[in-house]
Amino acid sequence: MHDLVHDLAQSIMGDECRLRTYTFPDRVVSWLSFEFTKFSSFRVLDASGTYAKQLSPSIGSLKHLRCLNLSRTHICTLPKAICDLWNLQILNSHRLSISQELTCLKTLSFFVVGKLKGCQLSELKDLDLGGQLRVENLERVGNLMDAQRVNFIGKPNLRHLDLSWESGCELRENVEQVLEGLKRHPNLERLGIRNYNGTHFPLWMGDSILRNLSDITLSNCPNCLQLLPLGQLPSLRWLSMDTMNALEYIDNEFHGRAAATRRFLSLEVLKIGGLLNLTGLFKDERIELFPRLHKMRITNCPKLMLPCLPSLKELRIVNCSEVLLSSISNLSTLISLDVVFDNHAVVSFPEKMLQNLTVLETLKIRGYTKLKVLPKTLANLISLKSIDIDDCPKLESLLEQSLPQSLQRLKIERCHELKSVSLQHLSGLETFDSFWGPELRSLPASLISLNVIGFVSFPVLQNLTALESLKIEPFNKLQVLPTALANLTSLKSLHISSCSELESLPEQGLRGLQSLRRLEIINCCKLKSLSEGLQHLIVLEKLIVSSCPKLGSLPAGIQSLTKLHLDIYSCPELARRCEKGKGEDWYKIAHLPPVYIR
Repeated sequence: MHDLVHDLAQSIMGDECRLRTYTFPDRVVSWLSFEFTKFSSFRVLDASGTYAKQLSPSIGSLKHLRCLNLSRTHICTLPKAICDLWNLQILNSHRLSISQELTCLKTLSFFVVGKLKGCQLSELKDLDLGGQLRVENLERVGNLMDAQRVNFIGKPNLRHLDLSWESGCELRENVEQVLEGLKRHPNLERLGIRNYNGTHFPLWMGDSILRNLSDITLSNCPNCLQLLPLGQLPSLRWLSMDTMNALEYIDNEFHGRAAATRRFLSLEVLKIGGLLNLTGLFKDERIELFPRLHKMRITNCPKLMLPCLPSLKELRIVNCSEVLLSSISNLSTLISLDVVFDNHAVVSFPEKMLQNLTVLETLKIRGYTKLKVLPKTLANLISLKSIDIDDCPKLESLLEQSLPQSLQRLKIERCHELKSVSLQHLSGLETFDSFWGPELRSLPASLISLNVIGFVSFPVLQNLTALESLKIEPFNKLQVLPTALANLTSLKSLHISSCSELESLPEQGLRGLQSLRRLEIINCCKLKSLSEGLQHLIVLEKLIVSSCPKLGSLPAGIQSLTKLHLDIYSCPELARRCEKGKGEDWYKIAHLPPVYIR
């Protein structure tokens, strides 16, 4: 290892006068013990991700060093010479003690509070830190005065602060005092609090003087009873909360006539998860909450019922109750709804779930393993353009009359009990994706894109004269492509993959594809030849053939295609025959732009 480090140093010696930045290759060195004296011009030294265990005292010779990255290393202590780095502004590290003499340090991304000198929170008090700072193990801070010594309020350049106690720590006596003492400067933009065991948050967190605070994350605060101060923040746009089991309401106070009746005025995004006792968003129905909220994600909040949220556009719900599903009908402004996974054996959705959603455009239903039918009110969603149904293996029917006429895109995936579906009545449908899905009895002529994966029988193609993109994979029983392909006069892209029984392409089937610009044939292990019908694809620009080991030659008709770009991958016999200047088929493609063969 000594030789390796020596060689590494020698490799950059030649540029020692000019080199300003050096990044050590991942995991090359176990220690940074070689002399730095010859590299005095360094401005940036990056040893992140190495096995470094200690730093040479000669680091002090890097008088111009401004950035030192020791993150994801095993370095726990720094040599005293680190105090000679008067220009050091950025120290990215884990588990390091900090010297009070590093007064020029402007950025410290990570600090773990310890009990020994150099590791106490007060070590940060004289540093004019900026950017972002994550502080861990705050349970080691004794009291309010110890917390106040860090002087966060005197650090105007600090924009992102993440405060964390040890997970699972039972200490509760002083946590509220400590957080009270960590009062922040008004310039703070992002705040994170994790593993906090207090019942209340300090009033400074809701002080309107924090006019720039736009992003708050609260994680694993199991005893928290209220978020009262946060509703007054004038610029709060993003709020994320998880694992706060004691919380019953986002705002749980009754307000008098003189109290503010509007809260969270600027909030746009709300993410909540693992709030097992959350019953509602606010307790006082007279209050106007979240007037600008447009995006919401809810995970595992079994008691929650949603009120009217007049600006909400996007909602994603994971592992929800029937109570929550029913309350979706209150969200008349919703444009996108995504409901995912349930632990409650839902066989059918509440009928009123989709009522009033007159502007809904996108609906996703995923992971409802017991779901058998969709709501009848689905057909009344006059603005609905896209439906995704995934992993609903018990879904039995998708009746023509249950889908709205406005539908433009439909995706059905892993719905094994859904035997067949007729879509001919959907005159506006443009895209249909089906993965391991039902038999297609009929398709609308308006279809532009069709992806069929895992089908038992080939879909009817005759009337799809507007189709521009067709993707077929895997199709184990397909031995020959249907001649009905010739009817797809608008087809521009054809992708055929993992059709293990396919042996050839039909000449008649290709003859009508005069609009085809891209053809991909991938992983068809029995394919022996490409059709002479290839010559009829007069505007073909891209042909990709990959992993077709039995494909032995190109059709002579390929010589008539002058704009073609040809890529051949993992087709050994075909690659041999197409070898430049030598292969038997080279003359067929010599006129083409550079052919890529690998």
